[in-house]
Amino acid sequence: MWRAGTEAVASFGTATLHRRRDGRYELRGGTAAEQQEALDWASICQHDAVFPVLLAPRPPARRGRPAARRSMQVVRS
Repeated sequence: MWRAGTEAVASFGTATLHRRRDGRYELRGGTAAEQQEALDWASICQHDAVFPVLLAPRPPARRGRPAARRSMQVVRS
C-alpha cells in the first residue's frame, strides 16, 4: 500500500520496512532488537535494499580531550 510516497514491505514488531517511490528503503520505528531483525531479514530477502549508515553515539570526552573518532582498519594478507 502506498502511503506518503512509500510502500510497507515488511513489519517486525513495531519496526516497519518501507520502500520509497524513488527506490530507496527506510526502516521506521521499533526497538533496537526489532530493527536488527529487520536488517538481518533485508540482507537475506531484500539484498538490493540499501540503508543509510547509522552511527552509534560517541562516548563522552575524557579529561577535556575530544572523543577519539572510530576508523576502519584494513587488514591485508
